[in-house]
Amino acid sequence: MTANRTFRAGVDSSHLCYSPAPAAVKAGSARNSLEKVVNSDKDPFARDPDPAFRRRAQWIARSLHREAPDGPRILDIGCGRGYYFAVYDQLGASATGVDADTSALAAARAAHPTSTFRQVQAECLPFDDNSFDVIVMSEVLEHMPDPALGLSEAARVLVPDGLLLATVPHAGYPFAWDPVNWIGEAVFKRHVSTGTFAGIWAGHERLYRPEELHQQVTDAGFDVIEQIAQTRWCLPFVHNLLYGLGKPMIEANLLPDVRRNERRRGPSAALIALARTMVDAADRLNGDTVPEGRPALNLCIAARKP
Repeated sequence: MTANRTFRAGVDSSHLCYSPAPAAVKAGSARNSLEKVVNSDKDPFARDPDPAFRRRAQWIARSLHREAPDGPRILDIGCGRGYYFAVYDQLGASATGVDADTSALAAARAAHPTSTFRQVQAECLPFDDNSFDVIVMSEVLEHMPDPALGLSEAARVLVPDGLLLATVPHAGYPFAWDPVNWIGEAVFKRHVSTGTFAGIWAGHERLYRPEELHQQVTDAGFDVIEQIAQTRWCLPFVHNLLYGLGKPMIEANLLPDVRRNERRRGPSAALIALARTMVDAADRLNGDTVPEGRPALNLCIAARKP
């Protein structure tokens, strides 16, 4: 399995667009709406400072449009603050989010009061067998002490022919994304996993090579239908800027959460605008997928339960 081996046609470069407010819509009209949405030049993630997140979100939205049934029952494992739920709403899905982080769940409930959120461990899901049509696990497996158990639970609650969408950080990440850990791993065989300079390893048990991700998913009983790598070019130290500094400041309410469309004026707004301009300038070098053998930030995999 190679980094850019694609089992289905890759996504194109147009951006998705969705309504940030939940909407009660019929399944057919929701699918037609999302079809227009994912082919729009507008992008609801356009204000997000992390281009890698924007690219992952676009892949998830397109995969749902392409592969999910009408009105799907979606389980978002490790849903965090619920950033993908507006996509689920636009699709007319019945979505449930689970996470172990109480503060993240509180933010998700506040943003999506009509959706269901539960505090549970991914390794022990409180749902019956065959309960969901789609499982989303975005940036989750790398946090789990036993990802095989998490994938086994996902397979258990997924219906036959159900869809799994997962993203993970790539072990062959670009030097510029996290120079500290790149040098640490290359020279000293060590990485930093806590603090401002934790970078891509922050809170992670592992990073993934393409063949490792493919093997874990197939070992759990899934049939892989697509695997791609994303995001090669970036501003140096961008992970430390966005997540080592930016994320704690957002959580402390020192900066607006642009993923929640929060807007402020003054120095913080100017700082975000400047950072965004610099990050986006580097990101313009990226395409939708990364060729085989090149550094990449993320792996995305889509699979079905037989």
